[in-house]
Amino acid sequence: MILEMRFQRLRKKRMYRAGELHMVEIQAIMEEILKGMQRKYRGVLEIERLTKELADMLSVGDRESVQLLLNMRQGEIEKTRDEDYALHKLLDAVEGQNREYLAELMNGKESSTQNSAMEQKICQLAVQTKHALDKTIAVDRVLSKKLAGKDSYYQ
Repeated sequence: MILEMRFQRLRKKRMYRAGELHMVEIQAIMEEILKGMQRKYRGVLEIERLTKELADMLSVGDRESVQLLLNMRQGEIEKTRDEDYALHKLLDAVEGQNREYLAELMNGKESSTQNSAMEQKICQLAVQTKHALDKTIAVDRVLSKKLAGKDSYYQ
């Protein structure tokens, strides 16, 4: 539903010229990508927080809290995954060099051609998201090995 509303807004702003996207449309897509990247980053931060809290509850042996936190974390993982999917659908609306450039920004690859603050912010959010995700995975790896031993996902 949210994804469809985003595309409806973008379709209203669309202006085609010989099959190419105008800067107006690229700008609108970049705005949506920035908003999506911000939502994704907040989601990853929440997953990180829940994972750390989960580690704390496991260390004190509070099984009820552990189960509750696992469910909450799974919900955040699903929302973040949905946001990532929506971001890729937005990227699919762009073709050619613009698509490649936006994909690089969304992957945190800096470029000497980053002119706007929005481009820099997208790149910065990508780097911050990856950093938070790496920290979360490191904590999750320890938890998984502690709980599952040799059956751990990370083995």
